[in-house]
Amino acid sequence: MSAIEKTSEIIRFVTLDIIITLVAGFVVALGVSIPLNLTTNAMCVIFLCAALAALAVSIFLNVRKIRLSNKRLAEKQE
Repeated sequence: MSAIEKTSEIIRFVTLDIIITLVAGFVVALGVSIPLNLTTNAMCVIFLCAALAALAVSIFLNVRKIRLSNKRLAEKQE
């Protein structure tokens, strides 16, 4: 891959991670807060926890993809 392709892939990963984090945090915060009639502060805490969990999963999956790609490349070169 060229440097431009690598940069575009990194930007794509980061953009998707941000979108997934925001959407997951928002959905979980609303899903938990509305039935329980929670305050705004509690909603913010739930949002942050859900967003961080989604971000961690997303980063883990991206790192896994990169490792598998590197492994396939190493096997191909041997």
